[in-house]
Amino acid sequence: MVPKAFKYLALALGLGTIHMAGLAQFSALVEYAAGLDDNIYLSPDKEGDLINDAELTLEYTLKDTATTFYYNVNYLAYSRNEERNVLLNKAGIRYIRDFGEDRQHWLYLGSYVQHRDNTDDYFYYDYLQAYAYSNFRFRINKTFLRAGYNFRYRRYGNIMELTNYQHYTFVQMSRSFQTRTTLLMEADWGFKSFYTSTVTTTSSTGTGNGPGGSIEYTITEEQIPSMSHLVVLFRIAQSLHDRVGIYVQYRGQFSMNDDSWINSESFYQDEELFDDPFSYTSNGLSSRLTVILPGSLSIRAGGGIHLKDYISEKSYTSEDDYPASGDLRHDIRSNAYIRISKTWDLKPAWIDSVNPYLNYSFVNNQSNSYWYDYNYHFLTLGVRLTF
Repeated sequence: MVPKAFKYLALALGLGTIHMAGLAQFSALVEYAAGLDDNIYLSPDKEGDLINDAELTLEYTLKDTATTFYYNVNYLAYSRNEERNVLLNKAGIRYIRDFGEDRQHWLYLGSYVQHRDNTDDYFYYDYLQAYAYSNFRFRINKTFLRAGYNFRYRRYGNIMELTNYQHYTFVQMSRSFQTRTTLLMEADWGFKSFYTSTVTTTSSTGTGNGPGGSIEYTITEEQIPSMSHLVVLFRIAQSLHDRVGIYVQYRGQFSMNDDSWINSESFYQDEELFDDPFSYTSNGLSSRLTVILPGSLSIRAGGGIHLKDYISEKSYTSEDDYPASGDLRHDIRSNAYIRISKTWDLKPAWIDSVNPYLNYSFVNNQSNSYWYDYNYHFLTLGVRLTF
């Protein structure tokens, strides 16, 4: 039985519920969603599409242990832009164990490998990724302390200069009070380096190959910098009722280097390449309201605003400004969303639960760079089945 005070904490913080392995050793999750996106290229010139998203997760927990093996496959299919279809495969293991005199402390270990497979038109986005983490959570009365480290290796087999290593460490403290208020503070440090340290490009100029013509070639070698940043986060959460919680959060990200790399409008399909988190500093405020209604009907609504200053990326002053001759790029990103979902518990039937949901989100990205001044609406209707 989860303590009532912890339910308030999980609801207000948006942490969800910690699920422990029960008697069942095998479980499965099937999810399908159809989404309408009116700006799939994140561009000032909008183009919309219907996206079908199908996902399957299989899990197996070893008997009398907290070790779980899992496999996940996710396929995204675009109705009109089939060349953007993506298949993701992930296989991993995780281990969760409580320890200590009162068994109120927790150890989390895990790793996975993931492969992304695009169509022939976008084969250069294909990657193989390995990820591993080790986290601890300590509970001292009403104070929770967390610390951990994770490592990621992502290999772009067709563009090796994008292959990179990423390290993250974090410390977090949260405390709940009798007023059903929870305060949370966190600090993260991230470091990113690349497989190669330089990239070589060749350009040519000339008057043609005919008589009297000439061509000159210029070879440019560009240094690829390693990048790091510091992230601080402050959150205050309040449980307004047994079934209502709200939080307000500040998140600041501060770059620790003077240069960035790979940020380019041509990588719109991969968010990390399109808008690498290490390429800017930012300050943001966000909030979320959670309401749990009778009948396992939940409503989550929120939004935020984020100011982003790019450390070395120049802005495009117009559609024709290909060299990007403007000032350093500056964005103001605001968003709002709402999620409505309901869960039917069907145990002991062969389906454990059915969870239909409706999501709507809106993002407005105001930028002094022409190609990054855009907005989009995204509406999703989906259902999740657990077995």
